Amino acid sequence: MGYALVLCAILTDSETTAHPSHADIIKAVVSSREKIRSLCVHCVSRQPLKNEEAERTMYLDVDARRWRVDVELRGPSTSKESEGFHRRRSVDGDGDVVYEYYPTQENMAAKKLSLRSAVSRHHVKPFPDPRNAGIVARLSSDIGTPFEIAGSRASIDSSTLMCEKANRVTVRSVDWRGEPSWKVEAAIVGGPQGTTICRYVVVPKWDWAVVLLEVTFSRDNGGTPDAAFRVETDVALHHGSRLWFPKKAHLSTTAAGKKIQEEMTDFEVVSLNEPLPESTFTFKGMGVPAGHPVTDSTEESIGKKIWDGDKITTVGGPSPILVQSGWQRSTLFRLSIGILCLVVVLLFARYLSNRRASSAPS
Repeated sequence: MGYALVLCAILTDSETTAHPSHADIIKAVVSSREKIRSLCVHCVSRQPLKNEEAERTMYLDVDARRWRVDVELRGPSTSKESEGFHRRRSVDGDGDVVYEYYPTQENMAAKKLSLRSAVSRHHVKPFPDPRNAGIVARLSSDIGTPFEIAGSRASIDSSTLMCEKANRVTVRSVDWRGEPSWKVEAAIVGGPQGTTICRYVVVPKWDWAVVLLEVTFSRDNGGTPDAAFRVETDVALHHGSRLWFPKKAHLSTTAAGKKIQEEMTDFEVVSLNEPLPESTFTFKGMGVPAGHPVTDSTEESIGKKIWDGDKITTVGGPSPILVQSGWQRSTLFRLSIGILCLVVVLLFARYLSNRRASSAPS
């Protein structure tokens, strides 16, 4: 009944039709995103304040519970030795398997891991679900924030839009670039946290796209908000699927009126709701060359392994010595120094003990 009311609001004059409820709008937003069952999207994100850039290609097969993210980071924080950071990672949720490959590092072994163990060791972070673009605003040091982090099962995150603890919620009709739209404002007032206000604009004609989302935090009711997060999203109709999808997203974060983060993302939809080859989510689809070293923690067999172009093969000999990243090398160096110091202390203590024993009166 509620969803029918929302649809009715699209087809009739919003001035003479009852406004949809806040819950109905959220239901419509999530329902529109759930129409996307598979996709491949390429995006470029830029953070001018940090002089950083990231390119991502994301593959998602919702029904098969598989996703893959190819990411390349460039900027001052990436390793100069590796000339940036480039990784391809595929996750098979049903198969409990993670595949990982670093194309620019020939001596870095590709990895096959158990998803369960990888998550428990925080090796695999939740998937940045591209269906969430524009839905969530958050402060993060990771580039690509308009996607938000949506959970390791590629779910749609509507928590920011829901504002469950809001003291008041208003819905009113507005015009967004010539299209009838709904603007929602929810306020959570009181307590030591002060006031949180969430505002967003939804365009029903554009698959209920969230085109503007702003969240502000204030310790008092007046003056400049202590922090504000804002995402403005441009959407376009994808002709093959007849679905609307973001083409640009602009995220900005301010603290005490000063901009502390800005990120612009351009989207290129490669495919929507088209079958993705199963090989997309394997070493073969990730472009691992034949003969490349591999580690496989999902089986107990030992010895050197390679990818032969079709499968992982044990070729005998010792496991490959892997190229370590900068932080791994520094961690190993500090650990080695610590062990060395411990050995020296133990040897010195033994020396003193022996000296005391030899100098003790008989």
